[in-house]
Amino acid sequence: MIQTTLPEGWTQVTVADEGLYESFFAQNTDMFSYENNWAFISQETRNGAIKYHRNGLLLTGVVRHEQSKFRFIFPPLGILGGSEAQLCSILHDLANNSDKRIVFRKLPQHLSDALVRTHKFTSVPANAFTHTRDLPEDIYPQVILNVRDTSRCESAHFVKIRNHLRHFSQHRPKTVDLTADRIKDVVTLIEAWTEEYKRRGRYLFGDVSKPLAVDSSAYSIFAHRFADRIDGYNYFSKIVYVDNRAVAFTLAGRTSPRSAALYGSISLTAYRGAAEHLIMQLIEDLATKDVDSLNMGGSETKGLFDFKNKFCTKELRYCYDAEYIA
Repeated sequence: MIQTTLPEGWTQVTVADEGLYESFFAQNTDMFSYENNWAFISQETRNGAIKYHRNGLLLTGVVRHEQSKFRFIFPPLGILGGSEAQLCSILHDLANNSDKRIVFRKLPQHLSDALVRTHKFTSVPANAFTHTRDLPEDIYPQVILNVRDTSRCESAHFVKIRNHLRHFSQHRPKTVDLTADRIKDVVTLIEAWTEEYKRRGRYLFGDVSKPLAVDSSAYSIFAHRFADRIDGYNYFSKIVYVDNRAVAFTLAGRTSPRSAALYGSISLTAYRGAAEHLIMQLIEDLATKDVDSLNMGGSETKGLFDFKNKFCTKELRYCYDAEYIA
């Protein structure tokens, strides 16, 4: 998937790069940045990735699947030197070394606009991607919550959530943190959830000839790599059990001293209210750990966006794709 010969400054991402990425995360002043945690990098680079690290700048590039026509580059970390020309030069070398189209993904609007103004980038709408694994996760905007407001669950806004919570409580659920001895339970849940997702029949832009796929490794990687790292500061995770069976799982990571982001959240639909219970258990935990805001991430579908948005949104964050065309 990745060339053995790369342009100058580019090397493959490995697990040994965690310290490098952490040093850049610590410099990032964007407290809500979804990409500002090693859990995000681990998930996105699980099938192989490359990085550019030079002169205080760090870029990450991924190819989502073997048939993909694209290499996606995540927003730059570090010092840009105030020059979009720097990015153009770096991506020019990468584009000449690859048969992939180079696309910046998850860009904030100000950076997307600045790159497009160079006339070396063009905006890319979500419907330009015909393979489901190339779709942006941010077709609908990232949802940012005020953790303390949501944890109280008091206003009329939360009536439906409270109803779901009451219904699910009839199952007498048990909620615990992810640990190494619970990895098998989470993997079994992910397998069941994946089969359930396939049966529900979700489609790309409503086109029944293009069913949406799910890659279970995007979730199982959290169980395998982070089970011994749930420390209540950098990483947070919850598993919900009903009758000794795991029915819901989530993992979040701290992105700044007072903020966190949600990187995975799944639940079996047979248990009404399990998804709401899972999120509220996580949020209540975050509220006790000096986390003020939670970025729930973007959504591929309107239904998922509506679910996230019902937890009393503080802010919506829009992200954009821009393709290098020079």
